[in-house]
Amino acid sequence: MIAHPSIRNFLDENQMLEKRILELSDEVSFDLFTEWSSNQQKIGEHLADSAFCAIAKKYDAYILSNPVNPASYAHFIRSDVQSKTFGIRARTLRNGMRSGFLESEFGMKPLDFWIQGQQLYAVERAGKECLVKQSIASDRHLTASCYEDRSFIVSDIDLVSIFSRENSDKIVFDPLYGELTAQEFTIIRDVNQYFQELVLNYSAFAVPSLFRVIAHGPANRFSNSKASHLHYPMKVYTPHSSIEFLDREFLNFNRRIGSLGYHVYLNPKWEF
Repeated sequence: MIAHPSIRNFLDENQMLEKRILELSDEVSFDLFTEWSSNQQKIGEHLADSAFCAIAKKYDAYILSNPVNPASYAHFIRSDVQSKTFGIRARTLRNGMRSGFLESEFGMKPLDFWIQGQQLYAVERAGKECLVKQSIASDRHLTASCYEDRSFIVSDIDLVSIFSRENSDKIVFDPLYGELTAQEFTIIRDVNQYFQELVLNYSAFAVPSLFRVIAHGPANRFSNSKASHLHYPMKVYTPHSSIEFLDREFLNFNRRIGSLGYHVYLNPKWEF
């Protein structure tokens, strides 16, 4: 597979930043970590967008999603993370080195980062967050929530609705994805699978992962979902391999796409 120019640029930048980090004797400043993490975020978002666009085109569908915590994209390409399930209501952290990871009542474990096979520990040292190759007694290790298998918990991409040519409102309950239709299940499964393939293709140190970039069915399918679950600007992946953004135009968009022959089920509890 030939890399898209933009992803090639991100990968080249990533290699340069990681070289700078590994050349340091021990401590990596928060500023340098943030620069590297920001580039990881661009890679993760690009690969996620690529997966969504490819599957939207494959199934001739429009896929709408809420904004995601930007820092989470940086963690999507890790091999030791998993997205939060539909039963987890806690939000992810938005500040510091732990931004994008979940803080909740789940088990906790020390946060670390692997850069080209080198393990670095996230700590607070002398009152400042940094990465270190070797910790000392006075370091306070930063922690993040994890599942029983010790994988860190991060945000998923929160789906709002999927518009497809298939006119079916038959909802089933899947133990992993919750309430959705058979067509929605297929689209979600394929987005997740294609994203995993892209990560393996572009990440030199990646290992096979079952990370779910989408962790549950669309919000319009959940019986306990509310209209307040809609957040803007929404990202829209189109059948034309393009991305649009909605800014408080949800109902108008529904009417417009419906007039083109696409079908979507709107949760009656949203009371539009």
